[in-house]
Amino acid sequence: MPAKKHLFVAAALVEVGAGPALLFVPRIVLGLLLAIPQPSPEALLVGKVGGAAPLAIGISSWLARDDRGCPSQHGLLCGMLVYNVAVCVLLGYAGSMLQKRPQLRFGDPG
Repeated sequence: MPAKKHLFVAAALVEVGAGPALLFVPRIVLGLLLAIPQPSPEALLVGKVGGAAPLAIGISSWLARDDRGCPSQHGLLCGMLVYNVAVCVLLGYAGSMLQKRPQLRFGDPG
């Protein structure tokens, strides 16, 4: 299996896992990522909208896994790079500005 195919399969599995999680249980994902115990309805909506991007990337990656050297593969790789770098920067920024650490538990602190 070529390296690109491995990359596309791995991306598909990870993104197709993250996308539906944000779409269907954004409260849990936002709690884990940003330590927000009770997100506002607006934050939940933005989380759901944000779940569409990884789902689309995952489906695209799965469909492109068998294309060999096709220009669309290169475009998809560039798009994945931009998306993943942007998400890392935004989550890092949010983590530093919110002064909170993600928690793996829910409920009242203390």
